[in-house]
Amino acid sequence: MDQKYLFHQPASTRTRATDPPESVDGAVTATASAALMRGRVLLVADSTPRTANELAQRAVAEFGGIGDSYRKRAMELGRDGTLQKCERRICHVTGSNAGTFKRKES
Repeated sequence: MDQKYLFHQPASTRTRATDPPESVDGAVTATASAALMRGRVLLVADSTPRTANELAQRAVAEFGGIGDSYRKRAMELGRDGTLQKCERRICHVTGSNAGTFKRKES
């Protein structure tokens, strides 16, 4: 083991002091990627309530990528209050009953 990593303070809270440098670098990249995807979800969100899957579908159409990743970021934004939670309804993508989110009015 390389001793300098024993007490290393990682750039991301997703790593441990004992993680190899490749893992630390990967966590930093993953954190940056998730932040970019959250930003893209915010760009496609508007005043119309949409489910996480509907927001993901719009983000994929606009920016490309994997819908499931955008869906997860939409759920995170709803949990942390960045997107406003709205009523539940049938999702146009999955056909399931789901909560909806919209951009907060400023």
